[in-house]
Amino acid sequence: MFRAEIRIEGVRYPLYSINTLIVGSGAAALNAALVLHDLGERRIAIVTERLGAGTSHDAGSDKQTYYKAAVAGDAPDSPREMARDLFSGGSMHGDIALCEALGSLPAFFRLTEMGIPFPHDRFGAYAGYKTDHDPRQRATSAGPLTSRLMVEALAREVRKRRIPILERLQVI
Repeated sequence: MFRAEIRIEGVRYPLYSINTLIVGSGAAALNAALVLHDLGERRIAIVTERLGAGTSHDAGSDKQTYYKAAVAGDAPDSPREMARDLFSGGSMHGDIALCEALGSLPAFFRLTEMGIPFPHDRFGAYAGYKTDHDPRQRATSAGPLTSRLMVEALAREVRKRRIPILERLQVI
């Protein structure tokens, strides 16, 4: 990452030159940084007002559920079925729903490898439960701090890889 200073009307501002700027430091932003890093991109940075100050870290009960394609239970599932259910809720475009459905399991297993204690049985089947508008037991939770645990684990991995986090900044 290239850093310089510029002066505009007598005020000095930092200037950063990178390939990809990730705005925010919630679970989605941190995971995006890790996926890009996995793909070989090194000219990335995360910009945030403060790491750990976002909704993912401080969320209430509606953010304590992780949705993945069903991997246990007796209801058959597929990315197409999950995308159809996400789309039918009316708040997500079909292409985005399909991308979310396809990426739900790799992202889920990344989190389990990072130590998020999602419930599972002695054979390794991850339990799911049904929520409103979800007929296939796709929901799982590690308890009331699920999203906080996710953010903390993802942030540890971002720091371990030395992906730059620019704090106390706002993007305009």
